Amino acid sequence: MMMDKYDLISRSKEELVMLIGKLMDNLAENERLEFVSKWISPQAALEEAYEYDSNSFIEKVDLFCEECLDGKHSIEVDYDQYHDYYYDDEEIYNYSKSEWAEKFTTLLKLSVMYARNKNYAIAYTALDQLMHCLHEAEFDVNILGTDAPMDYIEIDWDEVFDEYYISMKSQLPEKKQLASKAVDVWIGFGDRCTEGILSNINDIKHVEEAIRYNIYIYSENWIMQRELYELLKSFYIKQNIVFDEIAMPESMLCYSWNFAYDVAQGYISQQKWDTAVEIILDACKVVDNERVLEALNVKLIGCYEELKQYDKGLVVAVSLFKKHPKKHDYYLKARKLASKVERLDFFVTDMIAFAKNCNEYNSTEILLRILSAEGYINDMIGVTLKANGFNRHDYMKYAFKSLIYRALKDKDKEKIPVDLKGLIAGLEHNKTPGIVDMANSTHSLESEQSLLQSAINILKEIIQFHIDAAKRTRYARAAYYCALVRGVYIFLNEKDEFESYYSNIVIGNKRRPALRDEMRKVLSET
Repeated sequence: MMMDKYDLISRSKEELVMLIGKLMDNLAENERLEFVSKWISPQAALEEAYEYDSNSFIEKVDLFCEECLDGKHSIEVDYDQYHDYYYDDEEIYNYSKSEWAEKFTTLLKLSVMYARNKNYAIAYTALDQLMHCLHEAEFDVNILGTDAPMDYIEIDWDEVFDEYYISMKSQLPEKKQLASKAVDVWIGFGDRCTEGILSNINDIKHVEEAIRYNIYIYSENWIMQRELYELLKSFYIKQNIVFDEIAMPESMLCYSWNFAYDVAQGYISQQKWDTAVEIILDACKVVDNERVLEALNVKLIGCYEELKQYDKGLVVAVSLFKKHPKKHDYYLKARKLASKVERLDFFVTDMIAFAKNCNEYNSTEILLRILSAEGYINDMIGVTLKANGFNRHDYMKYAFKSLIYRALKDKDKEKIPVDLKGLIAGLEHNKTPGIVDMANSTHSLESEQSLLQSAINILKEIIQFHIDAAKRTRYARAAYYCALVRGVYIFLNEKDEFESYYSNIVIGNKRRPALRDEMRKVLSET
């Protein structure tokens, strides 16, 4: 125990009183009030804070909230800077030091003290007013100058909501009214008060009624419906009541067919794949929420796999990828199924054709991922070098990484130059799509040396691109890529080639001392 660590058990009452007194003498006023309120006497803390008149306290809360809602404490933002992409409003004004943030902190702490002192009527009235004010401010930036005021109030929100719900429970004895209010507060503040409502409101019957009512009310807001459903599930778990993973979401279908996802998941958890498929297929006919449809199709593919109906799974997976081509995981899912039905070659050809004609923004990136993954090396290089526009630089970076990884992925790590180890580790850590999952076979006869030489050629173009930008930060990037070139040359036992290349950079940029500095800095560190 912590007490034993300091040998406090052996101390007399007088000694302990003296120690606590010394401790409080060394605490800042706010810390001392919090300590006394929480561990000794809330009443004493209130008296030390000069809170003798509860009516006066409520009047102060009412007046402050009224002023806030009238915009009297609002902090104006410099909108010229506000619309600047690089603008950070904290650089101009620290809201946590504002008058309203400090006032909220003070009033909330005092409200908590009243609650701890069992002055629940005062605490509930004050907390209800203050939280209503904050909730309004989140939807109107003109009230306080920010739409996230709670982020700048220095207080333990878990304690605030815990005491809020305790006070609420005391002041609203009618169970239905209490449950309704408790859920309304949770809707307003979400996860911040989840622990508070779960710990203090235990009338599951009326809570469920309130949650169901709000799920009905929020018929146009699936996110809120889903969160309310998860809250109900948390109540069941908290109170050790069995939560039927099939019957419960089925009972929610009258509010939204989106809950079919949970019904299907319930059957899947029982390995009733056929039933899950029926549920999903019916749901896909009526669900119009794109995210839910996407999730349903992912589940459908999984069910077809379990049923070994790979051909049906492939149809769904291909359709899913074509609808969400930026999600490489869907490509891999479809590829796996194509392999199972021995249609991999046809599948890859179809996907390459799709990517070439895809209208998706940045479709070249999608094409490069497929070409890289399937080993169409010459095509990948060709697409990269023919690209133009703003994204060409990104395509070149992707291509050289793919080439280096393909050449070195199976090599003994000890034999890979240090300049390249970090690159490869980064690709694997980030699970870079189309690279870390690339097929071992290729559709061309490039040797290891040819792959790495192609990577060098692309890297040299990238390096020149950064040098031409003529900025120190870009020189630093050029130096980084130059270190990669050195690593490749070292692996190829062609260090002299790198020395010649590097010498030409230095000689050709004599009037760019900053470039030489950045090059020397990076190349001497690795």
